[in-house]
Amino acid sequence: IIIVTADHGEEFQEHGFLKHGQSLHTELVRVPLLVAGPGIPTGRRPQQVQGIDLYPTLAQLLDFPTHAAIRGRDLVAPLDGDATVISETAHAVGDGGATVDSIALRTPEWTLLAHPASHRYALFHRPDDPQEHHDRFATDAAAAPLVAELDHRLAAAPPAPHFAAVASDVHERLRTLGYA
Repeated sequence: IIIVTADHGEEFQEHGFLKHGQSLHTELVRVPLLVAGPGIPTGRRPQQVQGIDLYPTLAQLLDFPTHAAIRGRDLVAPLDGDATVISETAHAVGDGGATVDSIALRTPEWTLLAHPASHRYALFHRPDDPQEHHDRFATDAAAAPLVAELDHRLAAAPPAPHFAAVASDVHERLRTLGYA
């Protein structure tokens, strides 16, 4: 089985930043995903998927047992139902350059960007605005249902995992890679 993907895209001033991590716009979260091997049908799928879907997909392909609490879905199986995905970062740039949490809810048609602490939102209709430059949050009736959907998903989300202490050199290694 061969998988080609990336953990994030890069921003080149599309929304005023360079590199990655400052926002959750399309150029940062839309990454390649190619999966090839025995038992994997050829072709392209239009559905949005998430990195969290890779583990259940590989587990199914390799006939590896998974725990019922594992989130994500098998991407080789037919993808019916909800095509809404969530992205998040704890390192977005907020008002005045402050580092803030940011969450994005993406439906097949809309991108809702949220900074929960400040209750700030931006809404983009991707069919008309694929580069996400025209914020319609204040003017489009889709805003309120999408905020309600995001709130519902956040309330239903499991708590973040608690991580045990890591080896003392891990933080330094992550820092040298630009991740801490």
